[in-house]
Amino acid sequence: MSFYYWDPIFTLDSVEGNTLQDNDVHSLYIRYFKIDWPPADSAPVPMLPFIYASPPANYTIIPVVSICNRVFGKLLPAAIPAFAADIFARVRNINASRHLQNQEIQFDCDWTPQTRENYFSFLREYHRISIQSISSAIRMFQLRYPERTGVPPVDYGVLFYFNLEETDSGSQRSVYERAIAHRYTPSLRSYPLTLDVALPLFSRSRYSHDGEDLFEIVSDINRHSNHHLRNLIFFDLTRENLSRYDRNVYREALARFD
Repeated sequence: MSFYYWDPIFTLDSVEGNTLQDNDVHSLYIRYFKIDWPPADSAPVPMLPFIYASPPANYTIIPVVSICNRVFGKLLPAAIPAFAADIFARVRNINASRHLQNQEIQFDCDWTPQTRENYFSFLREYHRISIQSISSAIRMFQLRYPERTGVPPVDYGVLFYFNLEETDSGSQRSVYERAIAHRYTPSLRSYPLTLDVALPLFSRSRYSHDGEDLFEIVSDINRHSNHHLRNLIFFDLTRENLSRYDRNVYREALARFD
């Protein structure tokens, strides 16, 4: 079991720290920064700079770098090596601030068929210069249509089991709707990449202290599993999110995860 940490300043309060201890959590996926390419700029721009306000003692840290899809839509193939080197240097500098080293990194990109070649080239280049294990976030539509979106050249994927589709307004995306999810989960049977699964700890419409919403997702996943599933990662670690569930929910969800 692991947790994502998405806040730009790392500091654990007592609720967050106790949850990690109570559930014997040893690894955290921490978002270091986001890369975007605003229309007014001529190159990718790092955003949401990350700061370690307190040291992440006793945890294995997996940095996560979010890259907007339009970056790979604009980036020329010849610029990919320099782009990968720049991200590698930025991650290394954040680690140096707390005397950390990482043997693994994750990239979060909502890539499309039009950007897959550039994104996959970037992943291969980053692996070449870092010699690290690499994982990639996998969205539900990427799970369902691998023949169109491709399968990233990484060691494993993390299936983001939320943000299933746009709502009627077109500006927001649903967190989880079971009927919609059923369109995607059968694709787990044939997806060729080993997966962890990220479950949401947030909801726009309901609170579930007994964890039935999480257990429902786990049951749906187990029903269609191809046994390439490894671990649960909860998204994300904040006092507000944790307060939605009883303390034993996370262990129970993991126990139900085949």
